[in-house]
Amino acid sequence: MRNLGFYGTTFRSNVLLQPTKSCLINITESSFFVFAIDDIEVVWFERMTGNVRYFDLTMVHKDYEKHVRISSISIKDVEKVKDWLDHNNIVFYDNKISLNWNKFLQGVRSEFKKFV
Repeated sequence: MRNLGFYGTTFRSNVLLQPTKSCLINITESSFFVFAIDDIEVVWFERMTGNVRYFDLTMVHKDYEKHVRISSISIKDVEKVKDWLDHNNIVFYDNKISLNWNKFLQGVRSEFKKFV
C-alpha cells in the first residue's frame, strides 16, 4: 500500500497521506491526521475540470454531521486515490465546483428521505 501515498493539504500544510488497510493517515508531521475508512459515507472529488493540476477531496462522515477536506492533491494521483476508494467499496463522485459543505450537509440532514 505504500505506493498509494499522495500529498495533500490537511491542516494548512502539505503532507504525505498514506492509505492503509483501515485508515487514511499522516503520522510523519504534526498535526497528525487519521481518518478511519469505516467512518466514510461518501467522497467527493472537487475542482475536476479541464486541465487542472490539483483537485480537492471531501470525505463525508456516515452521520452526515462532519466532513474532512483535503486540498491541493496533484491530479497525477487521482487514479490511485480512486482505486483505493474502489478497493474499499467507498462511493465517490467527481464535481466541477467546491460545495459549501456545512450548508449542504445541513440540508441533507433536514430532508434525509428526499436526499436518499
